[in-house]
Amino acid sequence: MAILTMGLTNAALNMLRDGLKGDVIDLQAKYIAWGDDDTANPFPNNLTALGNETGRKAVTSRAVGLVGVLDTIIYVTPLEGITTMKEIAVFAGADATAAADSGIMLGRAVLATPIVKDATFSIQFDQEDTISRG
Repeated sequence: MAILTMGLTNAALNMLRDGLKGDVIDLQAKYIAWGDDDTANPFPNNLTALGNETGRKAVTSRAVGLVGVLDTIIYVTPLEGITTMKEIAVFAGADATAAADSGIMLGRAVLATPIVKDATFSIQFDQEDTISRG
């Protein structure tokens, strides 16, 4: 099990801001996407897409946790995501669909050890989003 930390992109912060303003009504995180680009980005806050998206999967389930916590699970079956995963990201908003590069990228992580995914195993991504007081 690996624990990854993703900082919010500028596009994600603007989406949250615009949601509070009332200009955006769909803030829902809908997909996790993966790709095979492991290039570190010197300006990760400015990212809007993976380096080379090779697949994505819709959220499997969501559950409200403690105060300010949302737990999200994305389950990738053995026959899905057969590739080498070097980068992952979460995409949200009204424009997030099954199509590559769609939606607002909330954050991106480059995996320290790539996942060589084949049909012999599944992967479950457990995401915990915590909104806290500053």
